[in-house]
Amino acid sequence: MRHILSRLTMVCLLPAIASLIGAAPAPTPAAGSEDEKLLKAAKVSVDGPGLLDFFRQHTTTPAQQEHILALIQQLGDDSFKVRQKASADLAALGPRAVSYLRHALNDPDEEIKDRVEYLLKNVEGTDSQAAQSAAAARLIRARAPADAAIVLLAYVPDADNDAVEDEVLASLAVLAVHDGKVDAPVAAALKDKQSSRRAAAGLVLGRSGTPEQRAEVHTLLLDADPRVRFRAAQGLLAGRDHAALPTLIALVKDGPTDLAYRADELLSCVTRVSHVPFAEDPGTRQNCYKTWANWSRRYGKVVDLNRAAVDLPAFNPALRAREVVRQCFNALVQNDLAAFKKTVGLPFHFGGDATYTNSDALNNFFNQRPLGVQGQPFVPLIVGMASLEDYQGNGAQPSEQQFIKGLPNKSDDLVFIVQPQQIGVINPNLEVTQGNLFLVRLGGEQPSVIGLSQGRSGFRINR
Repeated sequence: MRHILSRLTMVCLLPAIASLIGAAPAPTPAAGSEDEKLLKAAKVSVDGPGLLDFFRQHTTTPAQQEHILALIQQLGDDSFKVRQKASADLAALGPRAVSYLRHALNDPDEEIKDRVEYLLKNVEGTDSQAAQSAAAARLIRARAPADAAIVLLAYVPDADNDAVEDEVLASLAVLAVHDGKVDAPVAAALKDKQSSRRAAAGLVLGRSGTPEQRAEVHTLLLDADPRVRFRAAQGLLAGRDHAALPTLIALVKDGPTDLAYRADELLSCVTRVSHVPFAEDPGTRQNCYKTWANWSRRYGKVVDLNRAAVDLPAFNPALRAREVVRQCFNALVQNDLAAFKKTVGLPFHFGGDATYTNSDALNNFFNQRPLGVQGQPFVPLIVGMASLEDYQGNGAQPSEQQFIKGLPNKSDDLVFIVQPQQIGVINPNLEVTQGNLFLVRLGGEQPSVIGLSQGRSGFRINR
Protein backbone atom coordinates (compact mmCIF):
# COMPACT_ATOMS: atom_id res chain seq x y z
CA MET A 1 0.00 0.00 0.00
CA ARG A 2 1.36 3.36 -0.99
CA HIS A 3 1.58 6.19 1.51
CA ILE A 4 1.06 9.59 -0.07
CA LEU A 5 2.94 12.39 1.70
CA SER A 6 0.93 15.51 0.90
CA ARG A 7 2.63 18.87 0.60
CA LEU A 8 6.04 17.15 0.51
CA THR A 9 8.45 19.43 -1.32
CA MET A 10 11.58 18.12 -3.01
CA VAL A 11 14.96 18.45 -1.30
CA CYS A 12 15.42 21.79 0.43
CA LEU A 13 12.41 23.75 -0.85
CA LEU A 14 10.36 23.26 2.29
CA PRO A 15 7.64 25.85 2.90
CA ALA A 16 6.92 24.41 6.33
CA ILE A 17 10.30 25.58 7.59
CA ALA A 18 10.66 28.61 5.36
CA SER A 19 10.42 30.91 8.33
CA LEU A 20 13.57 29.31 9.72
CA ILE A 21 15.57 29.54 6.50
CA GLY A 22 17.94 32.45 6.09
CA ALA A 23 17.67 33.46 9.70
CA ALA A 24 20.64 35.44 10.92
CA PRO A 25 22.42 34.69 14.17
CA ALA A 26 21.61 31.61 16.15
CA PRO A 27 19.79 32.26 19.44
CA THR A 28 21.90 32.83 22.50
CA PRO A 29 22.62 29.44 24.10
CA ALA A 30 20.92 28.96 27.45
CA ALA A 31 23.06 28.81 30.55
CA GLY A 32 24.36 25.28 30.97
CA SER A 33 24.06 24.52 27.25
CA GLU A 34 25.90 21.52 25.83
CA ASP A 35 28.48 23.80 24.19
CA GLU A 36 29.15 25.54 27.48
CA LYS A 37 29.42 22.23 29.33
CA LEU A 38 31.88 20.88 26.78
CA LEU A 39 34.16 23.91 26.99
CA LYS A 40 33.97 24.23 30.76
CA ALA A 41 35.00 20.57 31.06
CA ALA A 42 38.07 21.47 28.98
CA LYS A 43 38.82 24.44 31.28
CA VAL A 44 37.89 26.97 28.60
CA SER A 45 36.24 30.20 29.71
CA VAL A 46 32.92 30.68 27.94
CA ASP A 47 32.61 34.45 28.24
CA GLY A 48 33.55 36.73 25.35
CA PRO A 49 37.19 37.37 26.33
CA GLY A 50 37.71 33.69 27.10
CA LEU A 51 36.43 32.62 23.70
CA LEU A 52 38.65 35.16 21.97
CA ASP A 53 41.64 33.75 23.89
CA PHE A 54 40.67 30.22 22.84
CA PHE A 55 40.86 31.11 19.15
CA ARG A 56 44.02 33.19 19.54
CA GLN A 57 45.75 30.26 21.24
CA HIS A 58 44.81 27.98 18.34
CA THR A 59 45.89 30.39 15.61
CA THR A 60 49.28 30.02 13.96
CA THR A 61 51.33 33.16 13.41
CA PRO A 62 52.09 34.34 9.86
CA ALA A 63 55.66 33.07 10.28
CA GLN A 64 54.42 29.65 11.39
CA GLN A 65 52.03 29.51 8.46
CA GLU A 66 54.80 30.31 6.00
CA HIS A 67 56.97 27.62 7.59
CA ILE A 68 54.24 24.97 7.32
CA LEU A 69 53.44 25.86 3.71
CA ALA A 70 57.13 25.74 2.82
CA LEU A 71 57.43 22.29 4.39
CA ILE A 72 54.44 21.07 2.40
CA GLN A 73 56.06 22.21 -0.83
CA GLN A 74 59.25 20.40 0.18
CA LEU A 75 57.25 17.16 0.20
CA GLY A 76 57.56 17.30 -3.58
CA ASP A 77 61.26 18.18 -3.69
CA ASP A 78 63.53 16.28 -6.09
CA SER A 79 65.70 15.22 -3.17
CA PHE A 80 64.46 12.21 -1.21
CA LYS A 81 66.32 13.46 1.86
CA VAL A 82 64.54 16.82 1.70
CA ARG A 83 61.16 15.11 1.28
CA GLN A 84 61.79 12.85 4.26
CA LYS A 85 62.88 15.70 6.51
CA ALA A 86 59.85 17.77 5.52
CA SER A 87 57.59 14.83 6.39
CA ALA A 88 59.27 14.43 9.77
CA ASP A 89 59.04 18.15 10.53
CA LEU A 90 55.34 18.25 9.64
CA ALA A 91 54.65 15.18 11.75
CA ALA A 92 56.40 16.87 14.67
CA LEU A 93 54.04 19.85 14.35
CA GLY A 94 51.11 17.51 14.97
CA PRO A 95 47.55 18.90 14.86
CA ARG A 96 48.91 22.41 14.26
CA ALA A 97 49.64 21.39 10.65
CA VAL A 98 46.41 19.49 9.98
CA SER A 99 44.33 22.22 8.34
CA TYR A 100 47.18 23.12 5.98
CA LEU A 101 47.71 19.47 5.10
CA ARG A 102 44.01 19.07 4.32
CA HIS A 103 44.17 21.89 1.80
CA ALA A 104 47.25 20.31 0.23
CA LEU A 105 45.22 17.23 -0.68
CA ASN A 106 44.31 19.12 -3.85
CA ASP A 107 47.92 19.77 -4.85
CA PRO A 108 48.63 18.74 -8.46
CA ASP A 109 51.92 17.11 -7.38
CA GLU A 110 51.16 13.42 -6.76
CA GLU A 111 54.16 13.02 -4.44
CA ILE A 112 52.88 15.84 -2.24
CA LYS A 113 49.36 14.40 -2.18
CA ASP A 114 50.61 10.91 -1.27
CA ARG A 115 52.75 12.19 1.58
CA VAL A 116 49.99 14.49 2.81
CA GLU A 117 47.53 11.59 2.93
CA TYR A 118 50.00 9.55 4.97
CA LEU A 119 50.67 12.42 7.35
CA LEU A 120 46.99 13.11 7.93
CA LYS A 121 46.46 9.54 9.05
CA ASN A 122 49.07 10.06 11.75
CA VAL A 123 48.70 13.67 12.90
CA GLU A 124 44.95 14.27 12.58
CA GLY A 125 43.56 16.13 15.56
CA THR A 126 41.16 14.42 17.96
CA ASP A 127 37.38 14.59 17.76
CA SER A 128 37.36 16.36 21.12
CA GLN A 129 39.57 19.15 19.77
CA ALA A 130 37.26 19.70 16.81
CA ALA A 131 34.19 19.58 19.04
CA GLN A 132 35.66 22.26 21.29
CA SER A 133 36.44 24.49 18.32
CA ALA A 134 32.94 24.11 16.89
CA ALA A 135 31.36 24.81 20.28
CA ALA A 136 33.52 27.91 20.75
CA ALA A 137 32.53 29.15 17.29
CA ARG A 138 28.83 28.83 18.09
CA LEU A 139 29.18 30.51 21.47
CA ILE A 140 31.24 33.41 20.16
CA ARG A 141 28.51 33.99 17.58
CA ALA A 142 26.07 34.52 20.43
CA ARG A 143 28.42 36.45 22.74
CA ALA A 144 29.61 38.76 19.91
CA PRO A 145 32.64 40.22 21.73
CA ALA A 146 34.49 43.15 20.17
CA ASP A 147 37.22 42.12 17.69
CA ALA A 148 35.60 38.70 17.20
CA ALA A 149 35.57 39.06 13.41
CA ILE A 150 39.29 39.89 13.24
CA VAL A 151 40.17 37.00 15.56
CA LEU A 152 38.05 34.51 13.60
CA LEU A 153 39.43 35.69 10.26
CA ALA A 154 42.95 35.06 11.53
CA TYR A 155 41.92 31.61 12.82
CA VAL A 156 40.18 30.34 9.65
CA PRO A 157 43.31 28.67 8.16
CA ASP A 158 43.66 26.64 11.38
CA ALA A 159 40.13 25.21 11.49
CA ASP A 160 40.27 21.56 12.57
CA ASN A 161 38.06 20.25 9.76
CA ASP A 162 35.34 21.31 7.33
CA ALA A 163 32.60 21.16 9.97
CA VAL A 164 34.55 23.50 12.26
CA GLU A 165 35.30 25.78 9.33
CA ASP A 166 31.57 25.93 8.54
CA GLU A 167 30.79 27.03 12.09
CA VAL A 168 33.60 29.60 12.11
CA LEU A 169 32.53 31.05 8.77
CA ALA A 170 28.92 31.23 9.92
CA SER A 171 30.02 33.23 12.94
CA LEU A 172 32.23 35.43 10.79
CA ALA A 173 29.31 36.03 8.42
CA VAL A 174 27.33 37.42 11.35
CA LEU A 175 30.01 39.17 13.39
CA ALA A 176 31.74 40.90 10.46
CA VAL A 177 28.62 42.82 9.43
CA HIS A 178 27.63 46.03 11.21
CA ASP A 179 24.86 48.38 10.13
CA GLY A 180 24.52 46.41 6.91
CA LYS A 181 28.20 46.81 5.98
CA VAL A 182 30.99 44.23 6.01
CA ASP A 183 33.92 45.26 8.22
CA ALA A 184 36.86 46.70 6.29
CA PRO A 185 39.47 44.11 7.44
CA VAL A 186 37.26 41.27 6.19
CA ALA A 187 36.57 43.04 2.90
CA ALA A 188 40.31 43.62 2.43
CA ALA A 189 40.97 39.88 2.89
CA LEU A 190 39.38 39.32 -0.51
CA LYS A 191 42.92 39.78 -1.89
CA ASP A 192 44.74 37.97 0.93
CA LYS A 193 47.51 35.66 -0.28
CA GLN A 194 46.31 33.02 2.20
CA SER A 195 43.61 31.05 0.37
CA SER A 196 41.50 30.23 3.45
CA ARG A 197 41.13 33.89 4.39
CA ARG A 198 40.47 34.80 0.76
CA ALA A 199 37.71 32.18 0.74
CA ALA A 200 36.27 33.48 4.01
CA ALA A 201 36.12 37.02 2.69
CA GLY A 202 34.47 35.82 -0.50
CA LEU A 203 31.81 33.99 1.47
CA VAL A 204 31.00 36.94 3.74
CA LEU A 205 31.00 39.53 0.96
CA GLY A 206 29.05 37.26 -1.37
CA ARG A 207 26.37 36.87 1.27
CA SER A 208 26.24 40.40 2.71
CA GLY A 209 28.34 42.73 0.56
CA THR A 210 27.31 45.64 -1.60
CA PRO A 211 26.68 45.07 -5.32
CA GLU A 212 30.17 46.42 -6.00
CA GLN A 213 31.72 44.05 -3.46
CA ARG A 214 29.81 41.10 -4.86
CA ALA A 215 31.16 41.96 -8.27
CA GLU A 216 34.65 41.64 -6.78
CA VAL A 217 33.70 38.26 -5.32
CA HIS A 218 32.92 37.14 -8.87
CA THR A 219 36.66 37.22 -9.56
CA LEU A 220 37.16 34.52 -6.91
CA LEU A 221 34.96 32.20 -8.95
CA LEU A 222 38.04 31.87 -11.17
CA ASP A 223 40.54 31.42 -8.31
CA ALA A 224 43.15 28.70 -8.73
CA ASP A 225 42.13 27.11 -5.41
CA PRO A 226 38.89 25.09 -5.75
CA ARG A 227 38.04 25.72 -2.09
CA VAL A 228 38.13 29.45 -2.70
CA ARG A 229 35.83 28.99 -5.69
CA PHE A 230 33.44 26.91 -3.60
CA ARG A 231 33.28 29.34 -0.67
CA ALA A 232 32.82 32.31 -3.01
CA ALA A 233 29.99 30.49 -4.78
CA GLN A 234 28.48 29.46 -1.45
CA GLY A 235 28.44 33.06 -0.27
CA LEU A 236 27.04 34.40 -3.53
CA LEU A 237 24.32 31.76 -3.52
CA ALA A 238 23.39 32.74 0.05
CA GLY A 239 23.19 36.30 -1.30
CA ARG A 240 20.88 35.05 -4.08
CA ASP A 241 23.36 35.74 -6.88
CA HIS A 242 22.92 33.54 -9.96
CA ALA A 243 26.63 33.85 -10.78
CA ALA A 244 27.29 31.10 -8.22
CA LEU A 245 25.51 28.40 -10.19
CA PRO A 246 27.99 27.78 -13.07
CA THR A 247 30.86 27.50 -10.59
CA LEU A 248 29.02 24.94 -8.46
CA ILE A 249 28.16 22.93 -11.57
CA ALA A 250 31.80 23.02 -12.69
CA LEU A 251 32.87 21.73 -9.26
CA VAL A 252 30.49 18.80 -9.66
CA LYS A 253 32.30 17.97 -12.89
CA ASP A 254 35.94 18.22 -11.86
CA GLY A 255 36.30 19.58 -8.32
CA PRO A 256 37.75 17.60 -5.39
CA THR A 257 35.34 14.87 -4.31
CA ASP A 258 34.29 16.50 -1.04
CA LEU A 259 33.59 19.83 -2.74
CA ALA A 260 31.78 18.18 -5.64
CA TYR A 261 29.46 16.44 -3.21
CA ARG A 262 28.73 19.70 -1.37
CA ALA A 263 28.21 21.55 -4.64
CA ASP A 264 25.64 18.95 -5.69
CA GLU A 265 23.91 19.35 -2.32
CA LEU A 266 23.71 23.13 -2.74
CA LEU A 267 22.38 22.83 -6.27
CA SER A 268 19.74 20.40 -4.99
CA CYS A 269 18.62 23.14 -2.61
CA VAL A 270 18.00 25.47 -5.55
CA THR A 271 15.62 23.37 -7.61
CA ARG A 272 13.43 20.28 -7.68
CA VAL A 273 15.28 18.66 -10.58
CA SER A 274 15.40 14.87 -10.32
CA HIS A 275 18.90 13.65 -11.03
CA VAL A 276 21.43 10.94 -10.36
CA PRO A 277 23.15 12.19 -7.19
CA PHE A 278 26.87 12.79 -7.09
CA ALA A 279 29.06 9.75 -6.58
CA GLU A 280 32.79 9.30 -6.95
CA ASP A 281 32.79 6.84 -9.85
CA PRO A 282 33.38 8.64 -13.18
CA GLY A 283 30.18 7.46 -14.88
CA THR A 284 27.81 8.56 -12.14
CA ARG A 285 29.70 11.80 -11.64
CA GLN A 286 29.45 12.62 -15.35
CA ASN A 287 25.71 11.88 -15.39
CA CYS A 288 25.22 14.10 -12.36
CA TYR A 289 27.12 16.92 -14.06
CA LYS A 290 25.18 16.55 -17.32
CA THR A 291 21.87 16.86 -15.49
CA TRP A 292 22.93 20.12 -13.86
CA ALA A 293 24.51 21.47 -17.04
CA ASN A 294 21.32 20.81 -19.01
CA TRP A 295 19.20 22.36 -16.29
CA SER A 296 21.44 25.44 -16.16
CA ARG A 297 21.14 26.07 -19.88
CA ARG A 298 17.36 26.29 -19.53
CA TYR A 299 16.80 27.73 -16.07
CA GLY A 300 20.11 28.84 -14.56
CA LYS A 301 19.53 32.55 -15.18
CA VAL A 302 15.84 32.66 -14.31
CA VAL A 303 15.40 30.31 -11.34
CA ASP A 304 13.95 32.14 -8.33
CA LEU A 305 16.67 31.93 -5.67
CA ASN A 306 14.51 33.79 -3.17
CA ARG A 307 12.38 30.66 -2.79
CA ALA A 308 15.32 28.34 -2.14
CA ALA A 309 16.95 27.29 1.13
CA VAL A 310 20.47 28.29 0.17
CA ASP A 311 21.85 30.08 3.22
CA LEU A 312 24.91 28.84 5.10
CA PRO A 313 24.52 25.47 6.88
CA ALA A 314 24.39 27.01 10.37
CA PHE A 315 21.30 29.03 9.38
CA ASN A 316 19.81 26.45 7.03
CA PRO A 317 17.65 23.80 8.72
CA ALA A 318 17.31 21.84 5.50
CA LEU A 319 21.06 21.45 4.99
CA ARG A 320 21.61 20.63 8.66
CA ALA A 321 18.95 17.94 8.52
CA ARG A 322 20.42 16.47 5.34
CA GLU A 323 23.90 16.36 6.88
CA VAL A 324 22.86 14.55 10.05
CA VAL A 325 20.94 12.01 7.96
CA ARG A 326 23.99 11.49 5.75
CA GLN A 327 26.17 10.88 8.82
CA CYS A 328 23.62 8.56 10.39
CA PHE A 329 23.12 6.54 7.22
CA ASN A 330 26.85 6.30 6.62
CA ALA A 331 27.32 4.98 10.17
CA LEU A 332 24.63 2.38 9.53
CA VAL A 333 26.28 1.25 6.31
CA GLN A 334 29.66 0.94 8.02
CA ASN A 335 28.11 -0.71 11.09
CA ASP A 336 29.86 1.96 13.19
CA LEU A 337 27.98 2.00 16.48
CA ALA A 338 30.00 4.86 17.99
CA ALA A 339 29.42 7.13 14.99
CA PHE A 340 25.75 6.17 14.83
CA LYS A 341 25.13 7.05 18.48
CA LYS A 342 26.64 10.50 17.92
CA THR A 343 23.89 11.30 15.43
CA VAL A 344 20.85 10.20 17.45
CA GLY A 345 18.82 11.88 20.16
CA LEU A 346 16.28 10.79 22.76
CA PRO A 347 13.58 9.66 22.73
CA PHE A 348 14.50 7.40 19.79
CA HIS A 349 12.07 5.30 17.73
CA PHE A 350 13.49 2.28 15.91
CA GLY A 351 10.41 0.95 14.12
CA GLY A 352 7.60 -1.20 15.49
CA ASP A 353 7.14 -0.65 19.20
CA ALA A 354 10.83 -0.03 19.87
CA THR A 355 11.05 3.39 21.52
CA TYR A 356 13.92 4.22 23.88
CA THR A 357 13.63 7.08 26.32
CA ASN A 358 17.02 7.00 28.04
CA SER A 359 20.63 6.38 27.04
CA ASP A 360 20.98 3.17 29.08
CA ALA A 361 18.06 1.53 27.29
CA LEU A 362 19.36 2.67 23.92
CA ASN A 363 22.88 1.41 24.67
CA ASN A 364 21.51 -1.95 25.80
CA PHE A 365 19.53 -2.29 22.58
CA PHE A 366 22.51 -1.42 20.38
CA ASN A 367 24.82 -3.76 22.28
CA GLN A 368 22.51 -6.72 21.66
CA ARG A 369 22.28 -6.48 17.89
CA PRO A 370 24.17 -5.16 14.84
CA LEU A 371 22.90 -2.05 13.14
CA GLY A 372 21.57 -4.22 10.37
CA VAL A 373 22.21 -2.56 7.01
CA GLN A 374 25.86 -3.42 6.44
CA GLY A 375 26.58 -4.29 2.83
CA GLN A 376 24.25 -1.67 1.42
CA PRO A 377 25.96 0.82 -0.90
CA PHE A 378 26.01 4.34 0.50
CA VAL A 379 23.97 6.63 -1.70
CA PRO A 380 24.07 10.32 -0.72
CA LEU A 381 20.56 11.02 -2.00
CA ILE A 382 17.86 12.55 0.14
CA VAL A 383 14.69 12.63 -1.90
CA GLY A 384 12.59 14.99 0.15
CA MET A 385 11.37 16.24 3.48
CA ALA A 386 8.21 17.45 5.16
CA SER A 387 7.12 18.67 8.55
CA LEU A 388 6.76 15.96 11.15
CA GLU A 389 3.12 16.85 11.72
CA ASP A 390 2.46 16.51 8.00
CA TYR A 391 4.00 13.05 8.00
CA GLN A 392 2.05 12.08 11.11
CA GLY A 393 -1.18 12.65 9.24
CA ASN A 394 -0.09 11.36 5.85
CA GLY A 395 1.76 8.06 5.86
CA ALA A 396 3.11 7.37 9.34
CA GLN A 397 2.54 3.85 10.60
CA PRO A 398 0.50 3.50 13.82
CA SER A 399 3.59 3.03 16.00
CA GLU A 400 5.20 6.10 14.43
CA GLN A 401 2.04 8.14 14.92
CA GLN A 402 2.01 7.17 18.58
CA PHE A 403 5.68 8.11 18.96
CA ILE A 404 5.20 11.48 17.28
CA LYS A 405 2.09 12.17 19.35
CA GLY A 406 4.12 11.72 22.54
CA LEU A 407 6.88 14.13 21.59
CA PRO A 408 6.92 17.38 23.59
CA ASN A 409 7.51 19.47 20.48
CA LYS A 410 6.13 18.75 17.02
CA SER A 411 6.78 22.16 15.48
CA ASP A 412 8.36 22.63 12.08
CA ASP A 413 11.89 22.27 13.42
CA LEU A 414 11.17 18.53 13.23
CA VAL A 415 11.14 17.14 9.71
CA PHE A 416 10.72 13.85 7.95
CA ILE A 417 13.30 12.73 5.40
CA VAL A 418 13.33 9.90 2.88
CA GLN A 419 16.69 8.26 2.11
CA PRO A 420 16.61 5.49 -0.50
CA GLN A 421 18.78 2.46 0.12
CA GLN A 422 19.50 2.27 -3.60
CA ILE A 423 19.38 4.76 -6.44
CA GLY A 424 17.45 2.44 -8.74
CA VAL A 425 15.26 4.29 -11.21
CA ILE A 426 13.24 7.19 -9.89
CA ASN A 427 10.33 7.75 -12.25
CA PRO A 428 8.85 11.15 -13.15
CA ASN A 429 6.48 10.88 -10.18
CA LEU A 430 9.51 10.42 -7.92
CA GLU A 431 8.31 7.07 -6.64
CA VAL A 432 10.68 5.43 -4.16
CA THR A 433 10.47 1.65 -4.22
CA GLN A 434 12.47 1.09 -1.05
CA GLY A 435 13.94 3.47 1.46
CA ASN A 436 14.98 4.38 4.97
CA LEU A 437 12.85 6.97 6.73
CA PHE A 438 14.43 9.34 9.21
CA LEU A 439 12.80 11.59 11.78
CA VAL A 440 15.07 14.54 12.53
CA ARG A 441 15.03 17.03 15.39
CA LEU A 442 16.44 20.40 14.38
CA GLY A 443 15.93 22.19 17.68
CA GLY A 444 18.88 22.72 19.99
CA GLU A 445 22.52 23.26 19.15
CA GLN A 446 22.91 20.23 16.89
CA PRO A 447 20.33 18.32 14.82
CA SER A 448 19.77 14.69 15.71
CA VAL A 449 17.96 11.67 14.30
CA ILE A 450 15.16 10.62 16.66
CA GLY A 451 13.56 7.91 14.55
CA LEU A 452 14.41 5.40 11.84
CA SER A 453 12.31 2.90 9.90
CA GLN A 454 14.37 0.58 7.71
CA GLY A 455 13.28 -0.90 4.41
CA ARG A 456 9.92 0.84 4.10
CA SER A 457 8.54 0.63 0.57
CA GLY A 458 6.07 2.16 -1.84
CA PHE A 459 6.33 5.88 -1.19
CA ARG A 460 5.38 8.49 -3.73
CA ILE A 461 6.73 12.00 -3.31
CA ASN A 462 4.23 14.55 -4.59
CA ARG A 463 5.63 17.66 -6.22
